[in-house]
Amino acid sequence: MYNDQSFLMRVIAHTAWSALRAALDFHSKRHANSVMSTLALASFVLLTTHRSASPADGGESDWRARLANSALASPFRIPREQRQRTIRYRLSLSEGFALQLPSSGEQRVVPALQARPSHISVIEICSECGDEAAPSAQTLAELLQPHDLVDSDHVRVRQLARAWLGKASVGVASNPEQQQLRVERAMRQLAKELQRHMNGSIRYAGHRTASEALQERGGDCGEFAVALAALGRAVGVPTRLAIGHAYASSFLGRKQVFAPHIWVQAWTGQRWQSVDPALQYFSSTHLLLATSEGSLNPAAIASFRNLRIVSAGLMPRQTPSK
Repeated sequence: MYNDQSFLMRVIAHTAWSALRAALDFHSKRHANSVMSTLALASFVLLTTHRSASPADGGESDWRARLANSALASPFRIPREQRQRTIRYRLSLSEGFALQLPSSGEQRVVPALQARPSHISVIEICSECGDEAAPSAQTLAELLQPHDLVDSDHVRVRQLARAWLGKASVGVASNPEQQQLRVERAMRQLAKELQRHMNGSIRYAGHRTASEALQERGGDCGEFAVALAALGRAVGVPTRLAIGHAYASSFLGRKQVFAPHIWVQAWTGQRWQSVDPALQYFSSTHLLLATSEGSLNPAAIASFRNLRIVSAGLMPRQTPSK
């Protein structure tokens, strides 16, 4: 994608400095590790990006081809009813690149019980499997602000958010459980209205801001995600973009694959909860690779080319204790 290697290295250097500065600002070892894990993945993505075309000179057909080629083969067919079970995945990158995946409200990185190569990572995904630590107040404040594609301060975004949510208000509830219910209800309602609104054609080339997507009423999962993230922030819900892969029985001519995908995670007051306005549901087949405040590198989304699902399997159901 980038023929100028010096430009590529400047991008990586800038990203490294930004991540290190953020880690130092928070004075948190856990947060620093999270930042550097995301940085490692982003750097690998940039280094392995396909160099033959760019978003500027690649049309819709080129984007489709690159997205199809970046889909990950599934080890087996996953019926819809199994996608709500806990699934354990074993993922790998090319040797020499450390694979450090993030935790979330639904994804847990399994510690190594025995020595295993650094390019292998094991994760478990289910609706409540995650063990990510609560974000700081500063992080939550930042995730309420407009950022790049998530232009939550745009008048169109704010007007639609108010209209779609009606008299319902997120506000601050008297207890954490009530607050979580309010956020979940608000995000479900916004996602439902967004799905009705986005009735235009699916376009894979490039990315648009939330306000542009809402005006054009079309796009792919990226447009759905940035729009919902912006709508959530407009009504007071901290949101972030979730970048990874999601299982599809069929995707651009390929069968049984994990396609590149973007969805939304909202802070409920207790944990990060995924909302997928494009697929209309979240399942244990959503592999989270990184999160973002609101920026998307189109090349990066389509170029986790060396990531591979080594194996996947359903975890045994938990038997209630007597």
